[in-house]
Amino acid sequence: MSEAMAPLGFFDRFTNDDKFSTLRCIIDNIKRLGVDEFGSIMLKVFEYASEMKLKGDYLEFGCFGGYTMTWAYKAAKAFGMKDIKFYGFDSFEGLPEIKGVDAEYPEFKGGEFCSTEKQFYKDLKRGGVDISRVVTIPGWYDGTLSDELSERLAVKEAAVILVDCDLYCSTVPVLEFITKYIADGTVILFDDWNCFRSSPEHGEQRAVREWLERYKDITMTKYLPFEAFGQSFIAHRKS
Repeated sequence: MSEAMAPLGFFDRFTNDDKFSTLRCIIDNIKRLGVDEFGSIMLKVFEYASEMKLKGDYLEFGCFGGYTMTWAYKAAKAFGMKDIKFYGFDSFEGLPEIKGVDAEYPEFKGGEFCSTEKQFYKDLKRGGVDISRVVTIPGWYDGTLSDELSERLAVKEAAVILVDCDLYCSTVPVLEFITKYIADGTVILFDDWNCFRSSPEHGEQRAVREWLERYKDITMTKYLPFEAFGQSFIAHRKS
């Protein structure tokens, strides 16, 4: 993609002051490489997180190919978010068996999107990610996302969360797990929001509706759509 096609106009607000010299160098390198739609969304999301001074980490649920985490890393770096850590949660065995409400539309197959944890780290290295800032948690969500895991992780709150779970059955335990990390202003991106023909009774939409019904102190404002199926939100939490 050429620089003219890349939706990066918001970078032009930066000046040539010394204060921004390192940032401009990173941005210029990104612009020369070209940015696709998802990369543009991540840059905007992390610009927001930086401007709003969100102090949490990046949590990603569904890590196939390392592509989304690589962009999260690049976007955080572009906006000088040096303290953020990147947590990747995945079975590394692909999707679980498709059953229940998820089987009502033949969109996904069990075992689809399978990539090993080892390959994931290779993909991150290829993308220039500093893997010392990455923590992976392998396993099926209904078995790994526990209070015990929360106690072991160093996460206090989340600045940005990517939920790329495809299925209702996978999204339910993810939402339950991230509840404790939601701060006022946390950005949550749902990669498959409009799958299942955008039915509110299926997939991520149903899981989110039920989650918000359980946790009345959390609300969400619709933020940026992305790609064919994705939708992001800004979460709000009553103190």
